[in-house]
Amino acid sequence: MVFSCFGKKTIYTNNLIKYCVSIYIVFSVSFFSSAQKITITGNLNDQTHNPIEYFHAMLLSSNDSILIVGGAFLDGNFELIAPNKGDYILSFSCLGYQSRHENMSITQNTDLGEIRLKQTNLNLKEVNIAARRPSFKEKRGKIIMNVVNTSISDLGSTIDVLERAPGVIIDNQNNISVFGKGSPLIFIDDKEVVVNNELESIQSDDIASIEIDRNPSAVYSSNARSVIRIKTKKAKRDQLNVQAYNYATFARKFQNFTGVKVNNTKGKLSNFFQFAYENTKLKTPTENFQYNYQQNYTIQNNSNTTENLKRNRYILFLGSKYSINTKNEINFQYSYNGLYDENNTLSVQKINKTNELEDIRRITNHTNEDREQHNSNINYKLEIDSISYYSLSMDFARISAPSKSNIQELNPTQNSELQSKILNSNTYHVYTLNSRYQYSLLSQFKSAVGIKLAQIENSGNTESTYLPNNDIFYQGRNVIKDKVLAGYFTVNKQLRNVNFDVGIRLEHSITKIKSNRETVVDCNSTDVFPSLLINYQIDKNKHITFSYAKKNSRPSFSELNPSLDYIDSLSYEQGNPLLKPTIYHSFALDYCPLKKLSFSAEYTNLKNTILFTGINDPVNPDIIKHTAINIDRSEKINFMSNYSYSVNNYSFFISNGVEFPIINAPYLNSEIKIRRASWYSQIKNDIYLNKNILLYCKFKYQSKTNYDLTIMRNRYNLSCGIQTKILQKKLLISLSANDILNNYNADWYNKYQNIKSGQLRDHDTSYLRLYIRYNFNNFKNVFNKKNMNSEELNRL
Repeated sequence: MVFSCFGKKTIYTNNLIKYCVSIYIVFSVSFFSSAQKITITGNLNDQTHNPIEYFHAMLLSSNDSILIVGGAFLDGNFELIAPNKGDYILSFSCLGYQSRHENMSITQNTDLGEIRLKQTNLNLKEVNIAARRPSFKEKRGKIIMNVVNTSISDLGSTIDVLERAPGVIIDNQNNISVFGKGSPLIFIDDKEVVVNNELESIQSDDIASIEIDRNPSAVYSSNARSVIRIKTKKAKRDQLNVQAYNYATFARKFQNFTGVKVNNTKGKLSNFFQFAYENTKLKTPTENFQYNYQQNYTIQNNSNTTENLKRNRYILFLGSKYSINTKNEINFQYSYNGLYDENNTLSVQKINKTNELEDIRRITNHTNEDREQHNSNINYKLEIDSISYYSLSMDFARISAPSKSNIQELNPTQNSELQSKILNSNTYHVYTLNSRYQYSLLSQFKSAVGIKLAQIENSGNTESTYLPNNDIFYQGRNVIKDKVLAGYFTVNKQLRNVNFDVGIRLEHSITKIKSNRETVVDCNSTDVFPSLLINYQIDKNKHITFSYAKKNSRPSFSELNPSLDYIDSLSYEQGNPLLKPTIYHSFALDYCPLKKLSFSAEYTNLKNTILFTGINDPVNPDIIKHTAINIDRSEKINFMSNYSYSVNNYSFFISNGVEFPIINAPYLNSEIKIRRASWYSQIKNDIYLNKNILLYCKFKYQSKTNYDLTIMRNRYNLSCGIQTKILQKKLLISLSANDILNNYNADWYNKYQNIKSGQLRDHDTSYLRLYIRYNFNNFKNVFNKKNMNSEELNRL
């Protein structure tokens, strides 16, 4: 059987080009009365045109240098109010930069545009900044979390920081999602993160800020329903820097993560080296249950499983950056991520079938799985002026993932034994090219043109045999080829207090899947994804934002790949090559009545929602096949609120969200209507006992939740920690306790057609963690990891 799909129209790859235009114009209103106050605005940047994160701006009297007005500002933007026309001195200062003083005569509202500070070459010792920056703010519907000069910067890894970000949810396997939006696209310094494992090796003190965009424009992939942008710090002088760090986790089993980072900047050349090693042991008890309701009988399949995992992981990163001149920069990098798992599972399975004796089986499963990922990248950037630039990035990745499982089933009821072996092998090759040109159009528009080409090739083999004679009972060979060409066009314009952002993205995709040399999917489609954002700035602190976006979610390769994965004698897992992409239409409204308080509401209409559930095997209905399916339509409505407060040595933050799903699904010859509201709450408290000792505590709660057809029980997590800096703040020691109440396990169940299945999994979430980090030469990042193929790699 061949499955074909065609979009509204088909275009040739060599003719598909996408243009994007963004427009930023600031109008200053002049009042021609000398008695009226006068506004002075502008942008303070460094020599490479990047906004300075935290600085002071002051307006002084030109006669005696007495302070007229001043304050601390964030992210390069400043606004000062002069009481009258006259002559003044405008002064800027920032740690690590040379101060700047400008004499000026002010007669009307003035926008100074870009002002640049030069970096100082002095070897400044680290100083304590008593007045800490606010942790959170909202800007045009985006939540910005400042990390520099806050307690967040000393938490450890990027994962630890994201756990404290509003609306970001991280599960027990470090899978990242945004409330109501699913998995986000993640960027570090405008370059996509390849895999989330990379985030674990980036230290929190490397981060300047994190921006959470719940309504990304057409600039981003049609797959991106939310975007997290991480901005890192930059080194301010030439020197050799070394940082060593170690996480030691004490739970049921001991876990350790050790790493070293070395970087050096000398003139135009910057080099970076990182190596990390993880040794993990996990013991996870699990209760699984399945109810298979047939017309004349019911099969109840329960199992108690203990999983013992041993994991070794190696991370290597090499990178070089060469600044040809002040406007041209080229980067080279290579990364390796090797994961080697040995998993021993012991299960006791109890099968009860109507009018039959109970069948008990003891199953041992010894699985070895190796996953190696090699990723190479070269990227170039030309800065034409303060607005215009051109960038080009090329990536190549190779991933191999072989696994071997030896399974033994003992059946004391029938006094029988069955041994089998399953071999799986998957190899992926990923090629991507990204190009972007941003420029000023007619001196009024900040415009950009972007294009992306991506190709994924997958070759997979599965072989299942009975031992000891190696009789083959299943053999499959699968080949998947996926190509995408995308381009985008956006327009941004500011009219007084209203900002408009309109975009359109065009994507052309070709997907071909062969199973045992038979073509099962041949799909060639084109789709258009518009976006719209309107922001109205009521006053300096109040604003309201409306946005709309059409997005899609393409199936992952594991969801498409028809390879078999053994679970037990009555169930297995298999991909579905006939899956269609999910189409989203999202409408959102954000309101910020106060500087530290924000609200948001969103409605999403979904077509072809992808769900993971259990269905009957087409040959033997007693066996359950766990696979991904499409449901025609569903809807979601969600609301969020965020509030932050800080005074002296104490800071507080709370984030709340509620979601209402609207889903109809078949179950036991009827229809179940899923309408249950679910909500979450996250509270964070930081207390500085003195300038070097921090005590922090966080609490998060998630109610009983419907993830489409899957229902998860309520859970909560109380975590506390203390950290200190010694030896001139070069040595950080942090001790934290996670899930103190031991109630953050994601137990779930699922209902679809005539099957109910579920799991009670006791993850090792209650633990003590000791984190130690030592900086030689005041370590700062000089090199940023740059990859543009994360969307493709995250589908593997």
